Amino acid sequence: MQTSNISQKGSIYEVRFANIAQPFVFQRYTTPEQLGRSYALTLDNKVTRLYTSASFLDPSNIDLLRTLLPNVEYLYKPSYANAMGTQSERQLQQLRSYIPFLVKLYPSGSLTPKLLSRSFSKLHLSEPRGEGLKLTSTEPGKIIIVAGGTGLYPFSDLIDLLFKSSIVSSDPQTQSSILAISPILGQHPFGHFSFHLLLAVHSLEDIHPITLNQIIHLCKKTTTFRLTLRVSEVSTLFREKNPFINFTH
Repeated sequence: MQTSNISQKGSIYEVRFANIAQPFVFQRYTTPEQLGRSYALTLDNKVTRLYTSASFLDPSNIDLLRTLLPNVEYLYKPSYANAMGTQSERQLQQLRSYIPFLVKLYPSGSLTPKLLSRSFSKLHLSEPRGEGLKLTSTEPGKIIIVAGGTGLYPFSDLIDLLFKSSIVSSDPQTQSSILAISPILGQHPFGHFSFHLLLAVHSLEDIHPITLNQIIHLCKKTTTFRLTLRVSEVSTLFREKNPFINFTH
């Protein structure tokens, strides 16, 4: 396996892995338990870390979000965007089989500097492992998510699905296009839950722009999602424009 492309969004790097033996199919979840499962990433048979895929970055979903999320073209331009226009259908299908991950560089770390500079000879990615979020065995009620910095990344796909679920609820005409990408939403897996995200980051650049704007939408447009945010660097304008976010110190 090898990295297909690496691009930077603020302090976040998007890494897409190519040459998948079993092509990855974006968000064709059969159960909510598949959310939050992790992959073991190993470099040169020495260093292993666990990462959760950022499936919301799949090209099919980005195309969908262009129709659902205001200003997505301004907020986010994927690294593959220029190339996609000149790709053959076969190459495009291969591109859609890449597994996307979000990675933050830790300069003194033993894995991310080598991964992001491609300074390795062998890379191995395991099958998905772990029990995931176990939503079907969770009692109905409020779910509190506590995350700091990169700890938000494993919940990016959950936030993406919650966002699309809210869109379907407010605009039923979007249902067919959304279910084509995320059929698990047809099972209404989040109907018995509300979510409160307790998030601490250094700056808003630590949050992927798509995820940030989906969180803002959920806080503003729904009664089932709340955010308490601790952020070291944030403008007064952002605070004023988002009174539905509970800022804390």
